[in-house]
Amino acid sequence: MADEAYVWEEGHFDGVIKQYREMLVREGMWEKVADGDEQAGLAEALEKVYSLLPPPPQSLSQSTPSLSSLSPPQHLIMHVLHLSSRGAIYPHVDNLEAFGRTIIGISLGGPRVMRFKQVSEPQDGIVKDGPSDFEVLLEPGSAYIQAEPLRTHYTHEVLETGKWEGRTVGGTQRLRSPAN
Repeated sequence: MADEAYVWEEGHFDGVIKQYREMLVREGMWEKVADGDEQAGLAEALEKVYSLLPPPPQSLSQSTPSLSSLSPPQHLIMHVLHLSSRGAIYPHVDNLEAFGRTIIGISLGGPRVMRFKQVSEPQDGIVKDGPSDFEVLLEPGSAYIQAEPLRTHYTHEVLETGKWEGRTVGGTQRLRSPAN
């Protein structure tokens, strides 16, 4: 759908996202918005996403599992972020308390470039290692995982438009509707 079909937030409270929609996912939500074939397809996609997650902490692994395969695991804080064609995520390191040690992103829209830059002062006295900066292409249908040291030793950003192998990418929504 075109950008005009949605209501976009101009900017995030912390100033790191522009032109976006966001939703926190809670237990039982997907069952209310999807039914039949949609629910089966969603369950299959979410199962793949959940399989990428690290195991829960020992204290949670013996607790009651989620009610359905559509609901996020109990140890996961899950939100859906939809960027408009003019949307972007500015350089930042996500708050550990709010987002945990692992971040998984799924690219459901047009291709975008994601840039990583090493923070100037690594936390906890950890020695800098690895490249100072690099970029990756987020292709439609791809997934990425941010864990240590990438998670806290690099800022990450999703460019509105960028160059990848000589071609311009971006300027399309990060969430697409299925092809007709």
